[in-house]
Amino acid sequence: QNILEPLQCEKPTLFGFSTFNFQKICEDALAANAAIQVSTSEQWVKQTLALLSEPAVCARLSEQARIFTQSYTGASHRIATLIAGHVHLD
Repeated sequence: QNILEPLQCEKPTLFGFSTFNFQKICEDALAANAAIQVSTSEQWVKQTLALLSEPAVCARLSEQARIFTQSYTGASHRIATLIAGHVHLD
């Protein structure tokens, strides 16, 4: 599943090792400190429990997610504007 959806909802986001279809966005989210990658179910449980007990960390992840997803917002509008610039309705 694409991690962009929970990030756009500004939710603390964890994802696993398999990022085949979404490798770039996962790498970018990690670089922006907007998500956490785990390798095992045990790591997922540990990270989830830590997040549940640390509201400040959740708030920081939510803020980083908001900042990160701003760069992915508005693509449809930008493409439509580009297309409109090349379409001439007579």
